[in-house]
Amino acid sequence: MEAMASGVPVVAVRAGGLQDILTDPAVTATKSGELYESGDFETAAAMTTKLLTDEKEWARQAAGLNEAVREWSWMASNTKLRDTQYARAFKRHKRNQAIKVPIELVDSRRARAWIATEVMGYQWYLQAAAVIFAFGVFAAARSVVASGALGVAGGSGWTMIGAIQSLVDISGPLGPAMMASCVAVASLVPFVPTQPLFALAGLMFGAWEGAVVSLVGALEAAAVAFAVTRISGADKTASALANGAGFGAPARRWVRDQLRRVDTHINDSTTLGQFVKLTLYRLVPHAPFTVANYLLGLTKVPTKVFLASTFIGTAPWAAFYALVGAAGNAYVRGGASAMKDGVVGSGFDVPLVLAVFGITMWPVIKNFLEKKAVAPATA
Repeated sequence: MEAMASGVPVVAVRAGGLQDILTDPAVTATKSGELYESGDFETAAAMTTKLLTDEKEWARQAAGLNEAVREWSWMASNTKLRDTQYARAFKRHKRNQAIKVPIELVDSRRARAWIATEVMGYQWYLQAAAVIFAFGVFAAARSVVASGALGVAGGSGWTMIGAIQSLVDISGPLGPAMMASCVAVASLVPFVPTQPLFALAGLMFGAWEGAVVSLVGALEAAAVAFAVTRISGADKTASALANGAGFGAPARRWVRDQLRRVDTHINDSTTLGQFVKLTLYRLVPHAPFTVANYLLGLTKVPTKVFLASTFIGTAPWAAFYALVGAAGNAYVRGGASAMKDGVVGSGFDVPLVLAVFGITMWPVIKNFLEKKAVAPATA
């Protein structure tokens, strides 16, 4: 601005406030400076060379510079700030306030979609933690059964177990059917963990009957979710998630991303290959049981293959957590009454627990074996 006030033409970068002070014919009718793009030093040199060698252009620009810079006196600058810039700022602030709520809503939905994706990605760790916790409950209860101790009978735990058992006795044959329906309804809700329901079934009805009740409820929910999504398709399923789970626009993208992962995992040209891969998918969870039901409905897996693999892949989990529930009942009621269950402490329970541990740890074992096989080849 000092150079302009002295009648010296200016060559400057097209950035920041310089774009307000220096103008060109593309913006105004007169030209009061030369602007070049950031980093374009060849253009800057050409502009400077022209001004130093073209006396007419120098004189033309110099004639209007003093007048142009008067617009940026203290009085003129503050007037422009007050009348123009503040008005723009207020208008922009009002617009931002109007779109603030939608923006926050979109951010919230993106956050929920990100959480859902992370839960899917770290599903194995969540399953492993649940198995370890369940094993602790089972080990404590089995020690009570083995020693014939009285557990914690007489305490608040016994009162609760006694109330549950009373309800089971009153319900008669309707009890297992009602519990299976509860498992089915809960398993239709995305991201609801099924393990506590399986354990509750074992606590109420014992290991064998609890496992059957859990498996029936899980299969019923799986069949319904599979059929609904197969009829609805990916777009309607994503819209349902958007409206029901509050995911909004990211739901469609999230569903498609997860669907690609599932397709990649179970993709096989033969029915037998699909069955084996889908069974392993169920045994070593890559997604929560409830979410996987919906995702698999969007694939091209045949219904019979889906139901058969779901039955085989879910049965060990239903049996394991039902056993844990029965063991919890044994711990509360005492070893003597627990022997009536016929499974806890019978010797059959240990292989089942070890099998579930093997299933849970399979990804770690597989990774170890693959690294061990690669190591000699690398050496």
